[in-house]
Amino acid sequence: MRFITVFFTLFAIFFTTAVGAKKKAPIIDQDLAMREYMVEITRQIGVTCTHCHNLKNFKDSSKDLWKVGAQHIEVVKGLNRHYLKQLGIEKVDCYMCHRGKPKPNYKEKLALTED
Repeated sequence: MRFITVFFTLFAIFFTTAVGAKKKAPIIDQDLAMREYMVEITRQIGVTCTHCHNLKNFKDSSKDLWKVGAQHIEVVKGLNRHYLKQLGIEKVDCYMCHRGKPKPNYKEKLALTED
């Protein structure tokens, strides 16, 4: 009888620990996915983390470049989510404009007008 009590106690401890770990796993996976995405962005733009982030608090949005970067990330996500599939383009990313440089070289040509 004592064996069964010990067995069920250990089973309950193991089960609650395993369930708790499963609940935390997606958060870790989200953080890991975000880090991988940020590394991909830094390579595409040719910068380091300090270009946009405060190293003491990576979620601090006080830097102007952090705000610009956040807006550009939303633009890229929106393009990939909604518009590009209709045009037959598979995916856009930061490299498409930046080409490994913090400031893209591309300038829109002015339209010639006939007067």
